Amino acid sequence: IKGKSKVIKFLLELDADITIKDYSGKTAYDWALEENHTDVLALLTNIKFGNVAMICRAGKGELDKIIPCLNGCGVFDTKSNLERLHNDTCEWRSVRCKYCKEKIVEKERLKHEKEECGMRLVTCIDCDGVYRLDEHVLHKKTECIRQCPLEQCGEYLRPSKLSHHINFVCKYRLCKCPNHCRNERFMVQNLSHHMKLECPKRLIRCVECGDNFQAAEHDEHRNNHCPERNIMCKYCGESIKSKGMRKHEDVDCPFSLIKCQNKRQGCTWKGSRKEMANHLASVCSHSFRVKCPNGCGRILRKVDFVTHTRKECSRREIWCSKCNDFVLANLEEMHKKYECPNKNK
Repeated sequence: IKGKSKVIKFLLELDADITIKDYSGKTAYDWALEENHTDVLALLTNIKFGNVAMICRAGKGELDKIIPCLNGCGVFDTKSNLERLHNDTCEWRSVRCKYCKEKIVEKERLKHEKEECGMRLVTCIDCDGVYRLDEHVLHKKTECIRQCPLEQCGEYLRPSKLSHHINFVCKYRLCKCPNHCRNERFMVQNLSHHMKLECPKRLIRCVECGDNFQAAEHDEHRNNHCPERNIMCKYCGESIKSKGMRKHEDVDCPFSLIKCQNKRQGCTWKGSRKEMANHLASVCSHSFRVKCPNGCGRILRKVDFVTHTRKECSRREIWCSKCNDFVLANLEEMHKKYECPNKNK
């Protein structure tokens, strides 16, 4: 045909088969390529690479009305078919990105929306949240749910609440003992156990006396201060509660050392309580244990007995020098005035 494009168009309109080979094994496309017939190559290339259907839709004698796709995809068809069918499916048509609304080629739209668009939706690797790429900084500061960095916590929070959670809420945060018992830090969830059972400065109550004291002072309290503890009397060896030891030594213990009950009267004796009775009965000269034998009614100390009965008692007998008789001391004046027979001598 020698490069006559009109003949080629006519044969194509008659549904000529472009795949038939001649005696040398070449097709019409191979001859056009070898002879460099550009017009024929354009027609045959259009059909060879997938536009046969569009060419066939062109009616007989309408092949001259076939035009290339204005988008530059290389497809040829009638103008009406391009506008009615091809423009909606052409890979080179202009479309808008659904995120940034910029015009791009349909062929590159998916790649643009997935990898290049600055406003595309992305998934946060920290919280699995979805946000626009241009809002990345805002998302990380205000919206991203992050995991608490404290070991064993694992709770997810927004950045605005994370600091408060770490410092005041998280039960795995470290804190010091409120009693300042040592420099060691504890997890908050273990602090209650420490305060109740371990802290040496925690207050505990004595089961015996009910007093409160620090746990570190437990042994000291039990051994030296608890009023309900049992201690041994140093005199008799009996086990007595601490709060009753003073009374025991001052009142009850028969072997405790005491002073004579007449110490204010001058007795300097000291001895055990069990010996006090014997002392008062037989030894103590200051004991009030004898009634006056003259019948004045006074109870006398042994040390005062002689002085009282001989010089002080109102009912002692005294010698009247006139009548040579004994009279009572309280009746001496009456005797001298009225009774003595020798009163006038």
